[in-house]
Amino acid sequence: MNAERPDTVFAERGGSANLLVAAREGRASDVVRLLRAKVDVHHTDSANGFTALHWAAACGQLEVVAVLLDLADSLDVNRADKVCMRDVK
Repeated sequence: MNAERPDTVFAERGGSANLLVAAREGRASDVVRLLRAKVDVHHTDSANGFTALHWAAACGQLEVVAVLLDLADSLDVNRADKVCMRDVK
C-alpha cells in the first residue's frame, strides 16, 4: 500500500479486490486498514469464488487468517444473516 494515500482512498479504489490481494500476499497491516475502512470482507474472486479468508488460508498466510477471523468479527462485518466469519466455509 502506498503510505501517501489515505486508507479511505485505498479502500474506495477497488477496496474489496485490494483485500483479496493483500490477503493472498500476506499483507496483514493492509488487511487491517481495509477492514477498518469497511470494505466487503465477503467479496469473492470472480475467477474462483475465493474470499480473502480462502486466499489467506490457501497461501499459508496464517497471520492474515488470524486477522480476518479476529478483526472481522470484532468490527461486526458479519453477513446480514449473522453468520460469523468463523462459520463460513
